[in-house]
Amino acid sequence: MLSTKKIIYLTFAVTLIGLIGIYRQLSNTSLNQQVSENVKSQVSVLTINSDINAGQSIASNHLTWSLISVAAANNMVGIIQRENFDINKLNESIARVSLKKGEFLRSDNFVLPNQSDYLTRVLQKNKRAIAIKVDAKAAIAGLVNPGDFVDVMFFHQLEKRDDQDNWVVASSGSARQIVTNVRLLAVDRDIKPKRTIDNELPESKNEKFNEQSTVTLEVSVLEAEKLALAQELGQLSLLLRSAHAITNSDELLSDKTVATFSDVLTQYNKQTDRANMVLLKGKHQVVSHYKFKE
Repeated sequence: MLSTKKIIYLTFAVTLIGLIGIYRQLSNTSLNQQVSENVKSQVSVLTINSDINAGQSIASNHLTWSLISVAAANNMVGIIQRENFDINKLNESIARVSLKKGEFLRSDNFVLPNQSDYLTRVLQKNKRAIAIKVDAKAAIAGLVNPGDFVDVMFFHQLEKRDDQDNWVVASSGSARQIVTNVRLLAVDRDIKPKRTIDNELPESKNEKFNEQSTVTLEVSVLEAEKLALAQELGQLSLLLRSAHAITNSDELLSDKTVATFSDVLTQYNKQTDRANMVLLKGKHQVVSHYKFKE
């Protein structure tokens, strides 16, 4: 049997162990409460993790979240907190001003595509933005996107008069590149329905579609003048350029060539393959072309 002295020592040891356990439990509870209170007193704000120049696109990899105190956040204007914010919304934005690493991103530091001053921030120095109508079917079938570099093709032919035949009108057609290597800023791919009433069939309504796309290009003043005149005279289409830089001088010179009717129908210029016939109609005379059969 245990002596009275040993029982007293054992009781004291058990009591001491119990007190130590209670103390540690209370300490852990207090520490957890303190950590929880510290977390609640901090917020995550959007921070720049690399330098960004004015006009440069902002991507999610340029940004990170940093913890600051609620008190400090309340004293700052325009900072972006993590709560209910999707960082991917900034992928198409550009910097309004130069941003340095470690700065907090503010709501007035960037411009989104749907904001009115977006294009003015995207444009390079001494460049202009012009919106033109291009053939929707010939606009690379809707595959061009903002940021691509394109050429603009111009097609023109004479308007047919009553005293002209189709051959003369068709032979007047020509196509050429009038603007080369310009940046595409915006694309409108929508083909909106346009309801009209046919004059010849007043009782029926024909649904027609506006098969024109509006594209916005970054051009020089001279190029803008050419495009403004060209879209009044004929039809414009886009040519998508390769992402690889052009180093071949022959390819650069080929941009200045003009394709005419005779380039498509190679026999057109051979006098033996066609003849002129003059038809007298009152005061008018009509020149008609006839192609001989072999």
